[in-house]
Amino acid sequence: MKMYGFCAFFLVGLLAVSGLVPALTDSPYGKILFDSKRSGNYEIYVMDSDGSNVRKLTTNNADDMMPSWSAVGEKVAFMSDRDGNWEIYVMNSDGSDVRRLTNNPAADRMPVWSPDGEKIAFHSDRDGNFEVYIMNVDGSNQVNLTTNSADDGRPAWSPDGKKIAFHSDRDGNEEVYVMNADGSDVKRLTTSTMIL
Repeated sequence: MKMYGFCAFFLVGLLAVSGLVPALTDSPYGKILFDSKRSGNYEIYVMDSDGSNVRKLTTNNADDMMPSWSAVGEKVAFMSDRDGNWEIYVMNSDGSDVRRLTNNPAADRMPVWSPDGEKIAFHSDRDGNFEVYIMNVDGSNQVNLTTNSADDGRPAWSPDGKKIAFHSDRDGNEEVYVMNADGSDVKRLTTSTMIL
């Protein structure tokens, strides 16, 4: 696995969350998903890879953000506060059949589809602080992978689906870590005095 490319992709995701670059995800079939506030609140859009044929996939008064393609591009996972707090949803790639996958009073955010299309990783503060979770694509079997007192979040899958990178302040400063997809063998990848 090319760790530098993996970390670069992960850090672009961190910049997107901070608002420094737009949240974009490229599909297996040449379409790009993104969220935009162009209609007054955040909605999810899709466009061709050359920027043409922009289409709005979600329409409601809430914010829909951070879209993630399924492995073959037929589904989109995203986060939304349409039911009063941040939850994870999934829909068809044309915006139809929106289904809520998580349902609790905590904030469930940042969904990312595994490369094999079988799991969705996300972060949640349902246990008192942010942790990285995975679940089946139907929302079942939600498992906390990073159980500790630090904040862990912003998961990103390795291309082979065997690893998950994430950020954490478990060592006193926010750094990038990687672990096996089952939560084992956590390793710190960065050492910085800057906050990510």
